[in-house]
Parts: sequence; structure tokens; C-alpha cells
Amino acid sequence: MISNCTLGIFLLVTQYALCQTIVSGTVNDTSGIPISGVNV
Repeated sequence: MISNCTLGIFLLVTQYALCQTIVSGTVNDTSGIPISGVNV
């Protein structure tokens, strides 16, 4: 069974990855500058 802490981190990372993918697909194509404060 997965602990709540591990599950919470997993969901947070997944959500962040999806956000980065959407931002990269919509914004980076035109400006080349990441919108989020973290540039991975």
C-alpha cells in the first residue's frame, strides 16, 4: 500500500509534469521563454 506522503508527492510531480508539457507546447514554441519560475 502506498503511503499518503508518497502518493501526494507522486501526484504533485505528475501535475507539474503535465503543466510543463502544456506550457512548453503552447508558449515555448513562440517565445522560447518558459512561463513557470522553474526552468527544467
